[in-house]
Amino acid sequence: MASARRFLQAEGVIGIPSWGKFWLALLNLYDWRGVNAILPELWSLPRWIALHPSNWYCHTRLIYMAMAAIYARRFQAPVTPLIESIREELFPRGFAEVDFSTGRNRLRADDLYARPSRWLRAGYGIARVFERLHGKRLRARCVDGILGRIKWELQTTGHASISPVSGFLNILALWLHDPDDTDCRQALEQLDGWIWEDEEEGARVTGARSASWDTGHSLQALATISELDGVPDALRKGAGYLRRQQNRRQLRGISPGLSDRPEGRLVLPRKLAWLAGHRLHRGSRARDDRSAPRRRGHDDAPGCG
Repeated sequence: MASARRFLQAEGVIGIPSWGKFWLALLNLYDWRGVNAILPELWSLPRWIALHPSNWYCHTRLIYMAMAAIYARRFQAPVTPLIESIREELFPRGFAEVDFSTGRNRLRADDLYARPSRWLRAGYGIARVFERLHGKRLRARCVDGILGRIKWELQTTGHASISPVSGFLNILALWLHDPDDTDCRQALEQLDGWIWEDEEEGARVTGARSASWDTGHSLQALATISELDGVPDALRKGAGYLRRQQNRRQLRGISPGLSDRPEGRLVLPRKLAWLAGHRLHRGSRARDDRSAPRRRGHDDAPGCG
């Protein structure tokens, strides 16, 4: 903790990546003026436009979907003595003296994998202008639509979400809308499933888990030593497990006319499974399979193919 504190005070907080700024803003340790606009209205664009979130990578889409619903509320935790104390550590010169808007696009050099293009910076500028001028009715309608998508995502993953990152954000987005939301409460109960625990390193949160992926990779490795005792039996069991996870029917909510059909794809061994990579990010119902390896919590995390 001491080394982390020295690092933060030496490097500063203004230049951390955008997700860090988002979470600090939620905790009232950063100002929303220092966060680039995350527009719910993007989901109202025609789907044929490349910018529409349905064209994004599944994790990116779902994370920013929940972030957009939260950003629209600009929620911040109440200022408590603990928050004030942390503010003093993060901003030694005083929280009130910080011009957060200047840090909106600032990023420390070691975190810069690719410099933002002129197009991206222009897009941020347009988003800031739109944020000042947007209509309240359109914003409310778009947020309601996103909340419906979040509920669909939870219901089609056994309320586990595709990852703990989007999972936490999904819970928060629904809680801000309705603290007593049923899907929100069920998702909160599933959070423990993302916690990985062992004797060597203790408890930590995993980024993704998939028994289907893990089984497939294991079978590939075992196939190279198939002559060893016990391996043929393991291969048979693993292949049988993957066959049982294969989706064999049209999914609810998928248009029969779509060229991207889900039949024959692998799904995840939970009551409901995420059809990864599908443009409409729909889900399917899959059977419980108790032969899958279990850690702490649910035996498989929804992933994307």
